[in-house]
Amino acid sequence: MTYRWVLTSKPINSTAFLSSETAATTTLTTDYNGEYEVWLVVNDGFVDSNTTAMRFSSYNNPVPQASAGTDQ
Repeated sequence: MTYRWVLTSKPINSTAFLSSETAATTTLTTDYNGEYEVWLVVNDGFVDSNTTAMRFSSYNNPVPQASAGTDQ
């Protein structure tokens, strides 16, 4: 079996990447809020599968900040 992962869509100026383009599994590392699309094609040694498209939304939550106020 061979695997072909392709990052087909990402936000403008994003440098997002896949950890591997040929492994059975991969990790998508995102850097901007927005929509990402990844395609996967698997080949069994004879024929390619249909392309599977996966869409992801990435929205980072801001780090919470607390203030105890001024010293009393």
